[in-house]
Amino acid sequence: NEYYAERIPVEFVAPEDYPQAFAQLLRSGSWYFDEQGLVIFSDLYELGPYAAGITEFKLPYEDLAGLIDDCWLPAERSGSGEYELLDMADVADGSLVLLDRLVVDEEGEELCLSCKGTVYDVRLSSVYYAVDSFYDDSQLWSCSYMDDCALQLKCALPEGLPRLKISYTTGDGESHVKLVSPVGADGGYALVDSDIQLLG
Repeated sequence: NEYYAERIPVEFVAPEDYPQAFAQLLRSGSWYFDEQGLVIFSDLYELGPYAAGITEFKLPYEDLAGLIDDCWLPAERSGSGEYELLDMADVADGSLVLLDRLVVDEEGEELCLSCKGTVYDVRLSSVYYAVDSFYDDSQLWSCSYMDDCALQLKCALPEGLPRLKISYTTGDGESHVKLVSPVGADGGYALVDSDIQLLG
């Protein structure tokens, strides 16, 4: 495996010493669970030179079945959903379950980011544009899943470039990224694809 070959040179750990070296990684503070499975990682210099960085070993959840308590395994994901951006003034009282309220700009507009269906790994980030793409500036809000509910959002939508991005995953594992963007001369707004082409 090229990844490991670059990070674990023979002069640091010989192949015959792998079982002992890797077993020492199973200690407090050297592992965590992420969306894909168990991640075990080394300290700097432990398995390779500083330039190689920290070496990570990823074990998918399906390989862990029967080896760890089921409470650590993620629930199966199903369903699909998408977002709609609404003016909060157009949302009738009680028509949506409001999960949370996020104030990005005190002087901004009251919007509603409504989720129709089920989505996972939701992240709302501020973004900036450089060269030819949008990049995350900071994460503003996140949740593990949303199901037929909404986020109340107070933010400014200045003319020009979008400043907010929502990313999420559907039950089939497909990732989606949308930008909160002003559109039209009347001050409207919409969710647009993150690969929009900018002119000028």
